[in-house]
Amino acid sequence: MIRLIAASSLLLFMAIAANCEEYIDTYDIDIEILETGDLSITENIRVWAEGQDIKRGIYRWFPLQNVEAYQKNVPYLNLSVTRDGSDEAIAKIDTRFDSIVYYFGDTDVFLPTNKFYDYKISYEVDKAVLQFDESDQLYWNIIPANWEFPIKNVSAKVRFPENAEYTGYEIFSGKFGSETNALDVEVVENAGSIDFQSTQSFYAGTGLSARIKFGPNLLSAADDYPVLNDAYRAALKEAEEQERLAALAAQEEYEREYLKICAIFAGVMFAFLMIVIIIWYRIGRASNVMPTIYPQFYPPNAVSPLAARFILRQGNVDKSKMVTIALVSLASKQIVNLSETSIECVSNDFGSATKGEKLLLKQMGLSKTGDVFDIIEDSKEFALKVTAMGGLLVKFAEKEFSDNVKMNWPIVIGLLVAMISAASFSFNLLFSYPFLEMLILFGFLAAGFYFSPVSTLILSFIAFGSFVLGINSIAQTILILLGFAALAVSFYIILTKMKNYTVEGGKIMSDIEGLKMYIKAAEHQTLKGEPEPSAKQFSSLYPYAFAMGLETVWADKFSAKLAQWASAADTRNHAYWYYSRHLMTDNNSSGSLSNFETSFAGAANYSPPSSSGSGFSFSGGSSGGGGGGGGGGGW
Repeated sequence: MIRLIAASSLLLFMAIAANCEEYIDTYDIDIEILETGDLSITENIRVWAEGQDIKRGIYRWFPLQNVEAYQKNVPYLNLSVTRDGSDEAIAKIDTRFDSIVYYFGDTDVFLPTNKFYDYKISYEVDKAVLQFDESDQLYWNIIPANWEFPIKNVSAKVRFPENAEYTGYEIFSGKFGSETNALDVEVVENAGSIDFQSTQSFYAGTGLSARIKFGPNLLSAADDYPVLNDAYRAALKEAEEQERLAALAAQEEYEREYLKICAIFAGVMFAFLMIVIIIWYRIGRASNVMPTIYPQFYPPNAVSPLAARFILRQGNVDKSKMVTIALVSLASKQIVNLSETSIECVSNDFGSATKGEKLLLKQMGLSKTGDVFDIIEDSKEFALKVTAMGGLLVKFAEKEFSDNVKMNWPIVIGLLVAMISAASFSFNLLFSYPFLEMLILFGFLAAGFYFSPVSTLILSFIAFGSFVLGINSIAQTILILLGFAALAVSFYIILTKMKNYTVEGGKIMSDIEGLKMYIKAAEHQTLKGEPEPSAKQFSSLYPYAFAMGLETVWADKFSAKLAQWASAADTRNHAYWYYSRHLMTDNNSSGSLSNFETSFAGAANYSPPSSSGSGFSFSGGSSGGGGGGGGGGGW
């Protein structure tokens, strides 16, 4: 059986090697734990070079993000390398924020191909053994998991001092994060050492890690080599705080001068905002092209509740809210029943539904009486589905009214050029950004505001706010955020408000505003020509009131009549839907609709929460989770 496994492993490795061409034939590591807690490591690596990746030699990189605070910033010391028994040059060392890379060989010398090369890499590691209250441990990535090549044979020996009280080990092999010995690495425990031997090939991206445990007396704790316990964490936190306070003190002088520049930036942006508002007031307002507004007592011709909201907000609408408006309109027409958990089709007669509402019924699968669309909470798939439905409804509304609005492009372009110039100059003072870079940045922002003004406004403000939080001065931060807020509002006004209605669009807008005036009237029979209250009128206008955000005002006006209409035979069909079991909450239909809207909006706008956590433990582990590690490749 053992021979069969070995033969299978060899054949599999040969297939991999044939495909990858270059590989590591043997990877042997000797790790000696010194009495100081340092490590002395020798890596013997035999590689087959085809001239593909291995041209001048190999490189070896080590991670720096798993270095303890008491270690040297780069704890890998006295590194030397030989190739085929002769000293090999280190062509360059690339130090990054999270790793250090050593390139072995000569930049101008290419190695002969189709042959083996034996590399011997020796180095020491500063304070690599971890000290805990209960034990001292070496948790080490013995075979790095990030080599570019497969490894045919792996062997390692970890030697420790004679006086060490060895208590056991844990082993993790396989892909990064493996919590088991997935590659079946064999372990032999000897007096004063532990041997590791592979039983199969290591594919690229796999490695070997081990946690070797000793009694707590292997090392002696010192100020520069502490025990990793609560006292250490508290001291580390205190040291970080002292460092932060020192940085704040050093920055105070700079902040006083910088505060003046922040004030200039905020002043320039607010001055520009005032100019934009004045221009908007003179030529951009809808009232400049709208006829005189008179109360309207009936729904406007050919304008659905969806279109009414789209028109009132000039296209700046929330997609899930558009879906909610359509559903309320369908409920008022007794086509669907709404509850906090589902939407049920209760009629086969869709004649009174608008085209957009019929499309929504089709998307929800509500084609006949008894069909149900469930509201699924905490579901990203459901939220995406509702957003897609809302997008279709917005397109319908855009098509219905897009020809009735025109943009004042000469003014918009002129203001954008002026704003970009002023903002770029101010940003250059604040952050020393070149003018051209700022011009490109504002160009992208302008495009974002034009296509999605609200989203761009929120995201850009969050991004910029996160950026300026690093200034470390409340006054500076407030001034810059105020200036940026003025800039963002200017962008928003220029790209969304500097437009007028056409003559026909102005008339439609006047009719909608007239309907809004009627809905908002405090009492009935206070407006000239106002019809007598009726259940039919109440139901036909309720979706428009809902689209305008005035549903509570409209429902309160009829609170005395609704119960009467719901029980009367001639008005029952128009009012009873407010008292159905799906909408009734203490006979308050508005409250019930609010409950439905809250439930539906919560599900429609759901986004999965991000999770994060931190902890401090000396048990468990995984492949790649210890110290050292990294990987390598050819160059």
